[in-house]
Amino acid sequence: MKHQKAKPSTLQSSPRQKIFGRPLLVALLLFPLLIVGWSWTLNRLAVWFEPAATSPEPEKIDEHSAIKAAVARIVAFNPGAAEGLPQQTSYGTGFILDSGQTMATARHVLQEAVELRYEFNRESDPQAGTTIVASDRASDLALLAAGFGEQRSGLKLGSSETLRPGQTVLIATFPTDSPEPVLQSSVFLGRVALSEAISWLAFEAEFAPGSSGAPIIDPANRRVVGIVALSETEPSRQRGFAVPAEALAGLREYAGLRPPVSLAAWREEEDRESEWRRTTADPRLAQIRQRLAANNLDGSLRLVNQWLSEGGDRNPSVLLLAADVQERLGNLESARRLTAQAAEIGNYAQAWHELARRSRALGKSNAEESAALLRRAVAASPGNGLLWLALANALAESGDHRSASRAFNRARALQPALNEKIEALNHRPRL
Repeated sequence: MKHQKAKPSTLQSSPRQKIFGRPLLVALLLFPLLIVGWSWTLNRLAVWFEPAATSPEPEKIDEHSAIKAAVARIVAFNPGAAEGLPQQTSYGTGFILDSGQTMATARHVLQEAVELRYEFNRESDPQAGTTIVASDRASDLALLAAGFGEQRSGLKLGSSETLRPGQTVLIATFPTDSPEPVLQSSVFLGRVALSEAISWLAFEAEFAPGSSGAPIIDPANRRVVGIVALSETEPSRQRGFAVPAEALAGLREYAGLRPPVSLAAWREEEDRESEWRRTTADPRLAQIRQRLAANNLDGSLRLVNQWLSEGGDRNPSVLLLAADVQERLGNLESARRLTAQAAEIGNYAQAWHELARRSRALGKSNAEESAALLRRAVAASPGNGLLWLALANALAESGDHRSASRAFNRARALQPALNEKIEALNHRPRL
């Protein structure tokens, strides 16, 4: 019998193995990928069907908050007898201009004060110590410089020429009994000629105590168009009167012609000016005027020289009167010299105006120098439309047409009755 070496046994694959063996291996290999893909799909579906998150509504901003933030209460004090402490005398309203460190108010708020304090709301600490940048008796305006402790945005000046009768405006006052500024609506009634030099703005409004100096704002552009000065109560209605914003713009524009002064120094200047203005009640003034009207020039000269020798040479009102007499006598140089002396002593707008006219008549100044003198006149009384018109003429003659155009516009805004004179000028400047 032959023996054969045994061969390795070979298992025969069944038909079932042939069908399922290899695909099963592939499935096992693909299973992890399927798990990852299914997980990703579920995450995407969750994102797609998740309700959209509602974004928070934007915080509503009070469009008047910026106006209120620029308005302050001004508290004026005078010396009190109780334990030497200051005694409160009056309240007013002030507002910061866009420069950020200058506050505007009505001049009469400061008139009797020896100390000023201001506060922006009940929570703010009252601030003390104020410097007077500029003031004007005719337009009842004052500019204060003070450190407000924090940066505050101010209000911008607009034009009162945009106002139309029946138009609604906003008035930002700080009443005496209010913990914060108050915005009230009012209606513009038109312009009123309360004085010769300026056309006042009239509003239908009832002003609470402490409203003097409050800004009147055009709600269309949130710019200041006027400053509250006084009020009038009638049986049928109540009216308030304001200075046009152009007067405040002029006061600020030429404030740099004079250095700022302390409140005490300002009070001294005011006392001196009040004393000078009392000259109008002196009987000698009436006598001199009567003799001038009768063309008695020698008699007028004797009276005015006597007045000058008795201390009148330190009174701008008397000096200006003496200058008038000298001009009537034909002594224009003497008149110019007396006018210059009056201007330097009292910073009278009338004195600067007359000095410009007399200097030009004598050939002592050209158009540019006349404009410089008239700038001093405007700085002393920025609410006087006639002075702005005189300045505009000098600027136009000097060739500064752009500045002349601005001065013409300001004259027209302050005193609309000047429109005919402005239109009649042959050398009206071109922009």
